[in-house]
Amino acid sequence: MDEELGNRMRTYLEGCEEEFAKELKDYESKCTEFEMTLHDGRLIKLDQFHQEKIFSGIILGHSRPGAFENHIESVEECYGKYITGGRSKFHVIKPRLIVKDLYQEWMPEEAKRGLKSRSRELVPPITCIASFNSLEARDGSDESCSHLSVIWWQHHWGLPTTSEVLSDLKNLAWSELAMDYLD
Repeated sequence: MDEELGNRMRTYLEGCEEEFAKELKDYESKCTEFEMTLHDGRLIKLDQFHQEKIFSGIILGHSRPGAFENHIESVEECYGKYITGGRSKFHVIKPRLIVKDLYQEWMPEEAKRGLKSRSRELVPPITCIASFNSLEARDGSDESCSHLSVIWWQHHWGLPTTSEVLSDLKNLAWSELAMDYLD
């Protein structure tokens, strides 16, 4: 009886392993790597990607002085050791600012009564922190690989898809900004 139970258990587990292997293969076929070719012809691949939301964006020129710079320092401190191992700084892509009438957005009734407009420049609400790798050194040689960590802002969660953000990434001056490492 113990032998029969053991055989049934083995058969069951083998079936589970086969089913798991099939599910894993299906999942892996759906996963794609995010890669792009820079304008200089270099292929880079996304290695790590993190996002966090800024509550309603940072208001430039109106909120406490230095709020945007403090936000960048906070992101670099939080993710720097994790992404770069503390070996390199982030390249910060200057955000494309949004001009919003705060009364229209937050107090539409007051805006209808004709209160003075309160237009402000806001940073897009999603901070993106990423590390990209290239199989070539900064100078294009095959002796080592290179990486670059980048911070940018966008309007929506997820990988970069807007033409503006993709253009900023494709225009990275890799040979000046990236750091070489041995693979």
